[in-house]
Amino acid sequence: NSYLLINDGHGRFTDGTTKLAPALRKAGLTTDAQWTDYDQDGDLDLLVVGDWMPVKVFENKQNKLVQKTSGTGLEKLNGLWQTIRGADFDKDGDIDFIAGNLGTNTKFRKSVPGGLKMYVKDIDGNGTLDQILTYELNGKWYPAASKDELAKQIPLINKKFTNYKDFAGKTIEELFDKNQLQGAQVMEVNTFESVYFENTGKGIFKQYALPREAQVSKIFSFFIQDVNQDGNLDVLLGGNLYGVSTYQGRYDASYGLLLQGNGQGKFTAVQPTTSGFLLEEQVRDMKSLRTANGELLLVARNGLPLQIFETNKRSVTHKPVIAGK
Repeated sequence: NSYLLINDGHGRFTDGTTKLAPALRKAGLTTDAQWTDYDQDGDLDLLVVGDWMPVKVFENKQNKLVQKTSGTGLEKLNGLWQTIRGADFDKDGDIDFIAGNLGTNTKFRKSVPGGLKMYVKDIDGNGTLDQILTYELNGKWYPAASKDELAKQIPLINKKFTNYKDFAGKTIEELFDKNQLQGAQVMEVNTFESVYFENTGKGIFKQYALPREAQVSKIFSFFIQDVNQDGNLDVLLGGNLYGVSTYQGRYDASYGLLLQGNGQGKFTAVQPTTSGFLLEEQVRDMKSLRTANGELLLVARNGLPLQIFETNKRSVTHKPVIAGK
């Protein structure tokens, strides 16, 4: 569940979800959210992202959040979204957005436009919900897990398929009969690209894939700033994900990236060897910190010290202030 917590001004919060944002409670497998006036009507709206869902819009109507994703251009783009940030990248006066997704450097890339499906149901009746990830190939849906992996959560697989040869190449419908799949919750993903959403006015968006260099791994964090001080907003990004199955292989190809903006909604990738923005391991967040000597960028990583960068120079060549070892 997701919640809207109301601050009383004295550091105390109360749950206002039922009264002010009932649709938010079942928003989905949320991972990030952004307060912004996306429709330029003078109040703050909420954009929510997550796994197995589109970017969802909760419009502020008379101080209540009402879901209005349909008709925004976002409703059909189900992704594995991890982060969203907004700024006026094209200088037209409204807020555009960038959203971090799985990326296209994945074994599942060939399944687009079909994408992925997740079947959720207690298939073997043991009281525990089973999650079966499938991918599309030539119009058919196949399990992403191996026989051994699938049998760990659904032992009846070993009874139905006594050897690997019999299991190999079977579709989801061949693994389980109609009764077993009937009533399953089916969640879908149809895009893996991390994207730039251009706000074309009145809250209608167009989707553009970020440069290929930004698609090499899962993105968990963006930091927006005019890095080279040319008057155009740029983007620093980081990510990676190690905790995945051996079939997928861990997502570890990102070493951080600077995307230079041109002020018209277009971005050019600048490699770490040129920008000096070199990240290591699994990045989860980036925040700025003002100091007496200028602004620093703090990069948080799983299980490791912060990496700290200077971000107040006119040059795009930035070096870590603290190595973070």
